[in-house]
Amino acid sequence: MTPPRYRNVLMTLWRHATGVPMVIAVLLALMVMISLGTIAQAHMPLVVAQQLYFNSLVFWAGGWLPLPGGGLLLMYLAFSLTVQMVRQPFSSSSAGSWLTHAGVLLLIVSGLVANYAMQSGYVVGTTGVATRLWQEEGLTETAPPSAWPVLGFLPFTITVDEFIHRDHPGTNIPAYFASRLTIVPDGGQPWHTAVRMNEPVRLMGYTIYQASYIKPEQGAPISILAVVKDDSRLLPYLATGVIGLGLLMHILLRQRRFWKRTLAAVLLVGAMAAPVAQAQDNGWTAARLDVLAHLPVQHQGRVKPLLTVASTVVPFVTGEQAPLDEEMALLAQWLFNPGMLTSTPLLTLDGALIQELGVAPKAAYTVTELVEALMPRQAELQALEQVPAAKLSGPQAKLMQVQERVEVVLSVARTFALLQPLMEVKEPLAAKLGVAEGFVNAAQVLEHREMLVELAKQKDAQALELVMQLRMRQPEQPNGLLRLVVPPPQDTNAWASPWLAARSTLAGDQAKAFGLWQTLVMAQPVVADEVLAGLRDVGALHTNRYALAIEVFTLRYPLVSLSVLPMLVGLLALAAPKRWRMRRVVTLGALGGLALLSLGIAARMYILSRPPVATLYESVIFVAWGSVLLGLLFRKSSSALLPAALASGVGLVMVSHGLTQGTDTMGMLMAVLNTNFWLATHVLTITGGYAASILVGGVALWAQVQRTIIRSGTTAQAKTHTVLRHLSVVALLLVAVGTLLGGIWASQSWGRFWGWDPKENGALVLTLWLAVCAHIRLLKPFPVAEWLAVSALTPVVVALSWFGVNLLSVGLHSYGFTDQMAGGLTVFCSAAVMVVGSLWVLDKVFQTKEPQA
Repeated sequence: MTPPRYRNVLMTLWRHATGVPMVIAVLLALMVMISLGTIAQAHMPLVVAQQLYFNSLVFWAGGWLPLPGGGLLLMYLAFSLTVQMVRQPFSSSSAGSWLTHAGVLLLIVSGLVANYAMQSGYVVGTTGVATRLWQEEGLTETAPPSAWPVLGFLPFTITVDEFIHRDHPGTNIPAYFASRLTIVPDGGQPWHTAVRMNEPVRLMGYTIYQASYIKPEQGAPISILAVVKDDSRLLPYLATGVIGLGLLMHILLRQRRFWKRTLAAVLLVGAMAAPVAQAQDNGWTAARLDVLAHLPVQHQGRVKPLLTVASTVVPFVTGEQAPLDEEMALLAQWLFNPGMLTSTPLLTLDGALIQELGVAPKAAYTVTELVEALMPRQAELQALEQVPAAKLSGPQAKLMQVQERVEVVLSVARTFALLQPLMEVKEPLAAKLGVAEGFVNAAQVLEHREMLVELAKQKDAQALELVMQLRMRQPEQPNGLLRLVVPPPQDTNAWASPWLAARSTLAGDQAKAFGLWQTLVMAQPVVADEVLAGLRDVGALHTNRYALAIEVFTLRYPLVSLSVLPMLVGLLALAAPKRWRMRRVVTLGALGGLALLSLGIAARMYILSRPPVATLYESVIFVAWGSVLLGLLFRKSSSALLPAALASGVGLVMVSHGLTQGTDTMGMLMAVLNTNFWLATHVLTITGGYAASILVGGVALWAQVQRTIIRSGTTAQAKTHTVLRHLSVVALLLVAVGTLLGGIWASQSWGRFWGWDPKENGALVLTLWLAVCAHIRLLKPFPVAEWLAVSALTPVVVALSWFGVNLLSVGLHSYGFTDQMAGGLTVFCSAAVMVVGSLWVLDKVFQTKEPQA
C-alpha cells in the first residue's frame, strides 16, 4: 500500500500532468516544433524534416539539448484528451466539447495507424512498358526515377498505354494530365481504365493517383503514378466530421444568440462557392481604342479582352502605372507601329541597374538601347535562367527582370510581323507571283513561296530582295504571346497567333478573323472602323461577350479597390463626437464596402466560372469580404466588432494591391487546383476562418484598450469578453474544419491525408493557437490580461500561417512572394507584437484587480 505522503506526491504530479496549464504548454510546444520543421523544409528534404521534427520522440536541439519531438507531444495530447473525456462524461451540456475532443483523439489515432498501416509509393509509367515495380521517391529532387528505392512489387501489372498532357495555351502551366492504363491482376483479365488528376482508380485495396509527370529532353513524357494501400483512410474523414459536429454543437448549445447569424454567414459563403483616350497620330481614336479594348485575345492561357493585356503588360514593361486609356493606346502603338520602339523611350531603370548595365543615366530608355546593353551579357543571362528565382541575388533578379521586360515588349511588337507590309512589289513580279501590285506582307508571299524560290534561282533582282526581306522576318515565327485568331470549331481552346494561323489550314470564322486582322494591319486608318466591327462580331461567336464586357468594366471601375472609400468613411465616422450620432454612417460605410466587394467577387466568379479563392490575391479579397460580413452580422454584440471589421477590410484590400503588380489577377490554375468542389469546401471554409480570426484579434485589442486606457466599467468589459469568446469558437470551427477538409482534398488528389506541407502546417499552427486561446479561459484564476494578449496576437499568427509560409518557396501550395511583401509582413508582425505587448504591460501595472469574465 502506498504511504499517504507518496500518494499525495503522485496525486500532485497527476494533477499537473493532466491539468490545463500542461495542455497549453504542450500546444505551444507543438506549434514551435511544427514551425521549426516547416522552416527546415527550405534546406532539407521533407522526408528528413518529417523524421527529425514531426515523427520523433526526442528532438536534439543543436545536437546536444534534448527536447520533446512531435511524436511525443502528440502522444501526450492523445493521453490528455482521453483523461479529459473520462473526467467530463458525455452529456447534453458537454456534448460539443466532448465530441470535439473525441474527434481530435480519433485524428491522432488515425495518424498513428496510418504510419503503420499505410504503404505509399510510386509507379514510373513509361509508355508501353508493363511494370509492377513499386518505388519510394528519392530523397533529392535531382535523383532520377531509376535510382528511387524499391518498396516492393504490386499484385498486378500497370501499363501506360497513353499519357495525355495539356498546358494552358501559351503557358507552361499544366491544365490537365491523365494516363490511359491497362491493369492486369495476377491470374486475372486485363482491365482498361484511365486515371486523371483528382480522379483516382481503386483496385484490390490499392488506390492509383495521377501524381505528376516527367518531361525528358528526348522521348515521350513519363507518367508518375502514386499507388497507396491504406486500410485506415476513412478514419481521418470520420474524425473531421466528429470535430466539425462537436464545434458546431458547442456553438449551438452554449451560444444560442449567435448561431442564427453564423448559419446565415455560412449559407452566404456556400452560395458564393457555386461554379459559376485621345486620338493618336496613327488613326487610333478613342472610339476605335474602345472597340479594340473589348476584342478577345488568348494570353497566358486565358481568353480575355485586350484591355486586360494592356493593363498588365504595359506597366510591367514601362515600370510605371498609367491611366487605362493611355496603356491601351500604347499597346496599340506597339502592335501596329512597332518602329516606335527604336525612337520612343519606354523603360525606366533604377540607379543600381543603370550602373550594372553601364548605360548613361536617363529618365527612360528605348528598347533598342537596352537590347544593345544586354547583348554582351547573354551568356550570363542564359545561365541565370537555369537558377530558381528564389535563389537569385537581388541584382541578378533585377537583371533578369530587365531581360524579361525587353522580351515581352518585343513579343508584343512582333505579333503582326507576318501581316505588316514587307515591301512594294511591281510588275512583272506581281503578275508572276499572282499578287496585286503594291505593298505585300509575309503572309501573302508565303502563299506563293515555290514560285518565289524559282524566280530567285533565276536571279530576278526584285525576287531576291523579297526573299531577303522575308528571311529578316523568320525569327518572328515562334512568337505566340498574343493569340488573336479565333479557334476552329473542332478545338475551342486552339486560339492562334497570326504566325500559327498562317501555318494552318484556315476555314470559316478562323479564316475570316485572320483576313480581318490582315486588312487592319495593312491599312489601319482607312478601314479601321469597319474591320474592328467585323472582328468584334467574329469574336462574340467564340467567347462570352458579357464576360468580356464585365471584365473591361471592372478594369475601368475596380470594384474591389473602390470598396475602400465607403469603408474609410465608416472608419472616419468613428472619430466623430458622440453627439453627432454617426453610428448609422459607420454601418452604411460597411454596407457600401461589402456591396462593392460582393460585386467584385461575383464578377470574378462569372468571368472565371469558379469559386473566388483559388489564388493568393483572391483569398485576400475574400477574407476582407468575410471580415466585413461578420462585422455587420454581429455589430450589435459589441461596439468593437464593426470597427475591427472595417479596419480589416481596408487593410486587406490595400494588401491585395501589392499582389497585382504587373500580373493578371485572373490567371489560370494548375491542374491540381482545378476542382471547383474542393475549392468550394476547403478554401472557402479556411479563408472564412482567417476572417473570423482577424476579428478575434481586433476585438481582443479593443478589450485591452478598455482595460488599460479607457478604463471601462465591468459591464462593458464583460460584454466585449463574451463576444470575444463566441467569435473565437467560430474561428476555431472554421479553421479546424477547413484544415481537415484540406486533408481530405489532399487524400483525394495526392493519395495522402496529411503530408506536412508548409501550407498545411501553417493552418495547423493557427488551429493550435486558437485552441490555446480557448484553453486559457479554463485556467483558475482566470488570467484575463494574458487571454486578451494572446487573442490580440491572433492576426499575427494568421499572417505568418497565410503569407509567411510562402517565404520558404517550397511545398505544393507555395505562391510567389516578393521582397516588398516580406518587408510588409515583418513590419506588421513587429508592430502588432509591440502594441499588444505594451498594452499587456500596462494592464499588469495598472490593474490591481481583474474582473472575472
